[in-house]
Amino acid sequence: MADRADPLRARSCWRRRSGQELELLVEGRSYDDAVRLAVDLREVAARAKRQEEFDRRLAEVKQRHARRRGFLDRLRRAEAAPVVPVD
Repeated sequence: MADRADPLRARSCWRRRSGQELELLVEGRSYDDAVRLAVDLREVAARAKRQEEFDRRLAEVKQRHARRRGFLDRLRRAEAAPVVPVD
C-alpha cells in the first residue's frame, strides 16, 4: 500500500521489478517478450526524461547476456526504431 501513496517510490519499485522481469525473460530465452518489455521501458524512460538511466541499465543487461545472440539481434533491430516521446 505504501507504494500507491508515494508516486516516486512506486515508480522506483516498478523500474526495479521491470528490470528483474527483463532479466528473467532473457534467462528463460523468451527473447521476443524481453525485447517488447525493453521497448516499453525505453518509451517510459523517454517520457520521464530518464533516457540516459535506461541506456545505462540496458547496456548492463547487454553485457551480462553478451553470449545470447538471439536476444541481442532482436534487441538491435528494435533499437533501430525511433523513440518518439508522447507529451
